[in-house]
Amino acid sequence: MTALTAIATILSVLGNILSTLLALSPIKQFIEIDKKRDVGKMNILPIIFLSANSMMWIIYGMVTKRLSILPVNTFGLLITLYFVFVFYGATPDVYAYQVIKKRDVSTMNYPLALMSTIAATCWTFYGILVQDPYIIVPNGAGAAISFTQLVVYFLIKKLASGYSDHLNLQGNSSPTFISESQHLEMDEDTPGGEI
Repeated sequence: MTALTAIATILSVLGNILSTLLALSPIKQFIEIDKKRDVGKMNILPIIFLSANSMMWIIYGMVTKRLSILPVNTFGLLITLYFVFVFYGATPDVYAYQVIKKRDVSTMNYPLALMSTIAATCWTFYGILVQDPYIIVPNGAGAAISFTQLVVYFLIKKLASGYSDHLNLQGNSSPTFISESQHLEMDEDTPGGEI
């Protein structure tokens, strides 16, 4: 066994473990949704995409005879379909919040974004080692997109924290987010530019 083969085997096993953790990462939120029968601000789209991703990998594994990717992706498909079922069973209407516009990260699933980044990065390196562009390209794109979600999550969280700190300094106990245009209007109307 060459060193590259050994590394590829390790990355394959690690990728399977990380993919399982990825599929399970939102389980705590879905148990809460199932108990309360309320989705709150949960966004189901990442779960739907994760389910579709698992389905595509199952098809790829069957076509290319890469049987090592079938069990983990079958599990991923089943668990994400369960999540979708729980979500749609708990809400009469589905709504998506605009994270950046509202400066609200509560609809983003941090564990899912984190595990997506780690798992996709692992699979990308595995694809590079086995020289398979069908593994490299989608996982490389997934790693980039998931990493971007993490960056947005932390930037918005930091921005929201900054607004909260600003309001708390002024004695306001509950943070309220306002648009920049509202902020500028208030600055003009209030003496000394205070809100």
